[in-house]
Amino acid sequence: MRFRGWWVDGRSEDVTVQSATFDDTELSEGSGWKEAHQNGDQAWASGFIEPLPMLRDVCRRLLDPVQDEAPRPSGSGEGDAAQLSIRSAQDLARLLLSVTA
Repeated sequence: MRFRGWWVDGRSEDVTVQSATFDDTELSEGSGWKEAHQNGDQAWASGFIEPLPMLRDVCRRLLDPVQDEAPRPSGSGEGDAAQLSIRSAQDLARLLLSVTA
């Protein structure tokens, strides 16, 4: 069988996402047959057939090695809508990781 998905590679400001087609021999049993890793090593490019794990991996790579705190919403929290300023790819990555965890 063949599955459509994405390869994700790189770190920090140089993360790439490339569409791909995987066959069942490329997917790992440990991921429930939903992810692939070049040479079986997660430090290399990672392949995904589901979008949410792919987006999480992109976010983690964007934040590596950034260790800043996550952006905090403004507002009193009592009836006010929280507001979060997204000023960089790292801010967006932190937001996505916080809502998909």
